[in-house]
Amino acid sequence: MKRSAEKPQVTMLDGFLDRLISQRADREDKDALLDKLLTFVRKSFGMEVAFISEFDQGQRIFRHVSSDYEFRPVQAGDSNPLEESYCIRIVRKELPELIVNARQLPLALEIPATQELPIGSHLSVPLYLTDGSLYGTFCCFSRSVVPGLADRELEFMHLLAGLIARFISAEVIDQRERQASTGQIMAILRSGQITTFEQPINALHQIDGVIKFRTFATEALSRFPECSLMVEDVFIKAAATGLALPLELGCFTRALKLLTMLPSDLLLSINISATVLIQPECVKALSGYDLSRVVIELTERESVLSYQALLEVVASLRDAGAKFAVDDAGAGYSSLRHIMMLRPEWIKIDHSLVADVDKSKSQQALIRSMVQYGTDMNAVIIAEGIETPEELETLYRLGVRYGQGYLLARPRQPAVRH
Repeated sequence: MKRSAEKPQVTMLDGFLDRLISQRADREDKDALLDKLLTFVRKSFGMEVAFISEFDQGQRIFRHVSSDYEFRPVQAGDSNPLEESYCIRIVRKELPELIVNARQLPLALEIPATQELPIGSHLSVPLYLTDGSLYGTFCCFSRSVVPGLADRELEFMHLLAGLIARFISAEVIDQRERQASTGQIMAILRSGQITTFEQPINALHQIDGVIKFRTFATEALSRFPECSLMVEDVFIKAAATGLALPLELGCFTRALKLLTMLPSDLLLSINISATVLIQPECVKALSGYDLSRVVIELTERESVLSYQALLEVVASLRDAGAKFAVDDAGAGYSSLRHIMMLRPEWIKIDHSLVADVDKSKSQQALIRSMVQYGTDMNAVIIAEGIETPEELETLYRLGVRYGQGYLLARPRQPAVRH
């Protein structure tokens, strides 16, 4: 095959490289840009096939392919064993990136494709994503030997490989992270390794100038002992991968079982997102329990898409005796919107407002206003994350009469108490 008389110059791509560098392209446009690049490289170098491959679980997957009309040995989406390819041997540096005549290399002759296609000239460079991980290779080849291939062509391939890697990195890395997250959440669901802890919520009162407390409720806290992720990250990743319902429902049903272990005068608080609460499976899980002892804490892992649907479920569960709490109040707009829309029986002040409250006039002013709101709306105000005596004393002085935190009681494994 004759090589193009023109040298592969960046300016010949009519703005393509500018778009590649700036990454201004949607999904369909990206595919078209990459296909255009492969065709340009193939024709400029006098090659018959150019492709971008991804290495995945021992396979080489052809993500983008450009080939002559009369010779199409592979198409986008095809795959073959990685160990049968030039690509992996080039990445390992067992074969050179630039091969003018593959049939003169003994190691290349050991690869079936060298004789079967056959392969004459071959150019291939690794593709490394912006996080340093190996994606695959950027390659072109021809059945015949293409004379004159030299370092100039190889250097240009490396230049383009760097641009391609930047172009695809964000999407590929995000996809890989989603796949890893899905695997982690699925492992939790398959193993059933969900452990429920409890942390007391205390009523505060003062005797002879000393603040005393007694437990009037306990919060169920889910833990995942076999997962390396932080607890909140598990829920965030479950929501991002569409697995929030099975995970939260599993935690929710396990938490409800604490009711059988607690004294009858203690309330049980359970966290759930609004998205999961409105699902029929969640409402069904509550059947058979004394809901007058249950407080449902609405979390902010996902925004509420329909307050109407949420309010209907809340009203139905309230009629059955359940109470509602808004968690992390004061941490953002969403929690305040929850308070206004849901009129919760409990409002839990976020730990960010409680931390060092004894040193902050602005935090004190905000908490004082929340206490007044609770008085006006007949809502219990609970301070979360109390860790020091100074915080406790300041909160009590501001009118807070319920609290939770390490100073009062740490999370613990539940035990039967009567």
